[in-house]
Amino acid sequence: MASNELGNEAKEILRDHYGDLAKNIQNPVQLAEELYQYRIISEAALGEIKTEGWTTPNRNTALLRNVRLAIGQDHTRLRVVARALAKDIGVSSIGDEILQSCKMKFGQEEENNDLLIVEEPVPVRSIDRHTILRSDDLATLERLLKDVNDWEGLGLFLGIKKTSINRIGRDKKGVRDCRREMLFCWLSGSRDDMSSNVERTFNALIKALKDIENQEAIDGIESFLSK
Repeated sequence: MASNELGNEAKEILRDHYGDLAKNIQNPVQLAEELYQYRIISEAALGEIKTEGWTTPNRNTALLRNVRLAIGQDHTRLRVVARALAKDIGVSSIGDEILQSCKMKFGQEEENNDLLIVEEPVPVRSIDRHTILRSDDLATLERLLKDVNDWEGLGLFLGIKKTSINRIGRDKKGVRDCRREMLFCWLSGSRDDMSSNVERTFNALIKALKDIENQEAIDGIESFLSK
């Protein structure tokens, strides 16, 4: 089976349990810290999940969004996530069920090369305007674009289909949530959501911001890239 097909199946397994996980994870911060050690989520994502004053449901939503992004095309990561879930008293049975689904769909895993905890700090990635942006850049983009209200216009100029923009506006509440989901669509690059030949770089983002005439956000990105 091709790697993208495996990745899609892995995401489907997680999606089948998404609602129950969002409601029943008891210790999202502890879970996030473990997944950070395994490099499943980024340091920025961990910081978001630990935001002071957030309720457990808010933390769960942020955690699952970052996990969904992190799985990508690598179904072995789902097994690591499932083992971590199995340690949470609220969703231990779901973690076990996901592991069983992985075994049935993908077979017995290879020797535990995906279970090695990273002892050293996760390295900071060097980013310039031509670097292909990926899932763990979401928190950085949210911070840089926090004052951009025209998420619809930005999304269209980034290459997101109008039907997907309409869906986001219908399903989400508030500019922040809509902007976040739009950025998630852009970073994930799903064929269902994107036009063909979409460039996911700061260069493309700056061009889209010019199209919606948001110089303030452009200046913020230029400052970030010059550090």
